[in-house]
Amino acid sequence: MTEILHLCFDPTMQDVADGQEPSQIPVLPEVPEQALANLKQSFEYITDWILPSGVRNSLSDASEDDALDYTCSCEDMPCNDKNIECTCVIDYGHYYNSEGQLMLDELPEHHTLYECSPECACHHTSRKVACPNAVTQGGVGTRISVRWTEDRGFGLFAEEDIAKGSFLCCYVGEVISTTEAKRRWRAQVDNGYSNYILVLKEETNIKGQKQILKTTIDARTRGNLGHFLNHACPPLTTHVVIPVRTVGTLIPRPAFFAARDIKAGEELTWDYEDAGGETWLFHENAYQSPAFPDHAEMVRTPCHCGSPKCRKWLAYDPSL
Repeated sequence: MTEILHLCFDPTMQDVADGQEPSQIPVLPEVPEQALANLKQSFEYITDWILPSGVRNSLSDASEDDALDYTCSCEDMPCNDKNIECTCVIDYGHYYNSEGQLMLDELPEHHTLYECSPECACHHTSRKVACPNAVTQGGVGTRISVRWTEDRGFGLFAEEDIAKGSFLCCYVGEVISTTEAKRRWRAQVDNGYSNYILVLKEETNIKGQKQILKTTIDARTRGNLGHFLNHACPPLTTHVVIPVRTVGTLIPRPAFFAARDIKAGEELTWDYEDAGGETWLFHENAYQSPAFPDHAEMVRTPCHCGSPKCRKWLAYDPSL
């Protein structure tokens, strides 16, 4: 027998971000009353990471003098490819167009974006225009709403047309160790909770050897807009994940950019298998099994994206 849920719209959820973003993000009707109550009780909207105790993220935390080694001094000119004096752009490139959209087709494979730091002079100029090389630091500016979906819970939807390359948000939450991620993942599965752990993989070259650096973020109880992004298998996927660093920082941020032009009313999604711009996990044949390869007793979550190339089951990182 199908359970009939009482639907409601609570005016106190006209902005799920509670004023912390440049634009309001309303929770639109109609949402099951219990789901809305659970959201209020168990989720805290935050706009910055929660780092483990004792972990620092900046190379310049030790002294203000060190910050000068990682900042540009651009006060009169915007930091873009026409500025031949911006050290941030000279060292790391500039991949945003004049509209602030990421030029995905020009981005090198496995590339990490570097943006100007809040310590840079461009962040403290009298010019009224935000630094064009700090797009992901301005918060959510696109008109977005949170809605209830029939078979995937909450989801994000575009309230206006969105151009390819437009920034949506970063994935904000608690930065945790792999050991802690394993513990939480197993506990979430055992208790029937949804998994919000993202493992960002960043390809680096250390002493001439390619290595994959991992940053693990859990946004289940504390997070931002990324908490509400559902999965979709290609070609329905609307967003890609790009590692972004501000110059002088130690930890990259997963940033969501529109992978294609998006129409108003479309649900915004990303491929859970893609936390670095390409497929990093195991062979697609593994998707045919409802069991986890290393945990045969555990049943995986079925995918309801509706893509013609749906993989049937949600991806997961075998390192967990």
